[in-house]
Amino acid sequence: MAGNRLANSLPSGVSPYVNAYKNSLFAEVEKQKSSYKKCFIHRLVYIAKINGPSGDDNKNAIAGHYEQFVSKIQKNTQTEGITGHLFIYPGCVVHLIETSTENLAVILKDLSDMEKGANPLLKDARVLVVSHCLFSRMFTSWAPQILTVTLSMQESAPHTEPEELLTQIYKLCTSIQEIKDNSLSKVAEQALLMVEEGVHNLCPSSILRSPSEFLQTYRKPINILMDSEIVWPTQTRLYW
Repeated sequence: MAGNRLANSLPSGVSPYVNAYKNSLFAEVEKQKSSYKKCFIHRLVYIAKINGPSGDDNKNAIAGHYEQFVSKIQKNTQTEGITGHLFIYPGCVVHLIETSTENLAVILKDLSDMEKGANPLLKDARVLVVSHCLFSRMFTSWAPQILTVTLSMQESAPHTEPEELLTQIYKLCTSIQEIKDNSLSKVAEQALLMVEEGVHNLCPSSILRSPSEFLQTYRKPINILMDSEIVWPTQTRLYW
């Protein structure tokens, strides 16, 4: 009788066994396990120079490009969302992104293709750091910020190290999070913690990797088959 009531309650063409599987204990356990499945969060920080004149049109073009690009990734992928901040200085950019490794690879691929274009928006891009398996995010959303302050009055820093610049970027991000109201003047004041001269000196440096070099290392296989593993008889280790 129970089977007849189940069959009568289902639409035509639907097998009662399919519906019984969906309501089974195994399906319920899998549903609960899926709620605990979460991708790890990774953080990417890269710097780049603005190609061409540092006018408002070029800055708005950079902000518009990444707004559309981030929105496209958010809609087309089912992985972790993108959070972070894009600092657009008069002559350079600093981009901090928090998302999955797949999305980071897509963003670096877009940046690499942009540099190879005829008239790229950015040039001399360098990956400052990639942090893996983060426990928490620094930002709750992604947003660009155009900075109109001029940092040329600051002292030049020709020997800026990547660690020092990364520390300044994290201090800047922490200061922005502490701002209650999104006042542009306060954001501009906090942006003075950054040293634009240091970014310009590190961009053409060979210490940091470009997006194309980073992607080449990222895609390199790790399970390489050695020549000694394909000979016969197989190699025997006498000592461990």
